[in-house]
Amino acid sequence: MAHQQGAERRQSVIGASLQFTGEIKSAGSVRIEGQGAGRVTARILTLGRGGEIEGDVAAEIAQIDGLLEGDLEADTVILGPSAQVFGDITHRSLSMEPGARFEGRSILSRAATSTGESMPETAPSSDAAVE
Repeated sequence: MAHQQGAERRQSVIGASLQFTGEIKSAGSVRIEGQGAGRVTARILTLGRGGEIEGDVAAEIAQIDGLLEGDLEADTVILGPSAQVFGDITHRSLSMEPGARFEGRSILSRAATSTGESMPETAPSSDAAVE
């Protein structure tokens, strides 16, 4: 159990000078400061201010401060002041700080998710284009 708790505290980082193509899967925390194209699945995802993802994201908690061009599914979504999201967001909780930009649909989900993989019970959605 101690080994598992230690693994959850560690964070995998894609640095600003790195690029990825394909799929990233993590049962823990992932921080992306670089650029990537593909699907990202993590328990906790942080997309840093200079980070860019072109693809879909699934997480329990997603802190977005960079550019995301794709759909996002997470229990908790926090769009920081430099966030730019172009795609639909399926969430249980969504907060946006002043300066965040979001163009897509906000879909409120009543279902909890452990990795963002399936959130089938949804409430009516709203279209949003917010800056």
